[in-house]
Amino acid sequence: MIKTENLNAGYENKNILNNINLQINKGEMVSVVGPNGSGKSTLLKVLSGNMKPDSGEIFINDVEVNKYKSKNLAQVMAFLPQVLKQIPQFTVEELVSFGRFPYTGWNQSLKQEDLDKVKNAINIFDLNNFENRLLAKLSGGERQRARIAMTFAQDTDILLLDEPNTFLDISHQYKILEILSEYNKAKEKTILMVLHDLNQAKRFSDRVIVLEEGKIFADGHPDEVLSESVLEKVFSVNVKISKMEGEYKSIIPLSAVKN
Repeated sequence: MIKTENLNAGYENKNILNNINLQINKGEMVSVVGPNGSGKSTLLKVLSGNMKPDSGEIFINDVEVNKYKSKNLAQVMAFLPQVLKQIPQFTVEELVSFGRFPYTGWNQSLKQEDLDKVKNAINIFDLNNFENRLLAKLSGGERQRARIAMTFAQDTDILLLDEPNTFLDISHQYKILEILSEYNKAKEKTILMVLHDLNQAKRFSDRVIVLEEGKIFADGHPDEVLSESVLEKVFSVNVKISKMEGEYKSIIPLSAVKN
């Protein structure tokens, strides 16, 4: 559903992404990991059409991304940026309703189908008691759940999520990832997300892409990609891979690699 060919992108003559060639298939749940500054957020911005690449091609459903009108692209792909630059003066319900605007337009009333999708997204993320609360009156974690609910209300086949667990406590982090995993399997949605927690990436992903200095260092099954040698090389940390319950293997940091 997503394909790039020789993709390069950056800011103010500084190259961030270097020759990225990848393909994300329908129904995959893929995590992008890497050190700070490796190009994770830039990759999602470019794929979503929110940032123009310097060179290379991006295809969404075999169509070049720049051939889409913004409204049509928003009906295919939802994008959750990393953070809000400022907190808008909207209620939770109003924010979640924005997910339906690619279908209704900004000046049209929501139909019953749209209202149902908004209500469903609010229910899924336990926001029923906050529907009429202003975002500014919520905690960072509550606002983040409302933002993710907005992407669910958008009901696209592709979700690009940049650090969806930002501001969330550990309980809500796992709950969000469990919801995403169930959504991915039940609806065959394609999910590409940036995660910092390597154990979460390992546990909830079909596939992990490791970025280093704007290049794909490794790409494949989590158990193969998130190995002790890869983590030492890319993240400069010594780790131990420990088998826990069932087949799940946990990454246990031991120490930073000494230069």
